[in-house]
Amino acid sequence: MPKDQKNKKGFFNHSPLTSDMIPASSFVYENADKTKLHWTLHIVKAIEKSSESSYDYFSGTTTTTTYYDPLYSIEYGTIDLKAKTASDFKTLGEDENRKYYLYPSHNVLSTPVYLYFFSETVRGDKLLISRLPLD
Repeated sequence: MPKDQKNKKGFFNHSPLTSDMIPASSFVYENADKTKLHWTLHIVKAIEKSSESSYDYFSGTTTTTTYYDPLYSIEYGTIDLKAKTASDFKTLGEDENRKYYLYPSHNVLSTPVYLYFFSETVRGDKLLISRLPLD
């Protein structure tokens, strides 16, 4: 499925990367009675640009290094094995007024009943803990 790159952050910060250049990973979780599969995609939604400068006192030069980091989110859907149907995919946090991106590590906790996802805004001023039921 082609992606509309007009809304991707990589184009606005002149990143050499766009979000569709980084492969997604997916995980499938089965509910307890084995009638549904919950499919989650870890997908890059934006590219964050940051820079770091250092000054060499002896040569009098400043070196600037630019970093481009992928910002991940979750898209999720359900496959009903009895009805042989699949839901549309939804984006984690899409009902919020801000965009949330997964923590770089330790961003999911799986229990027998729920999946918990931990994400935050780019500025790090808001935390979002999302609970996806595995029923």
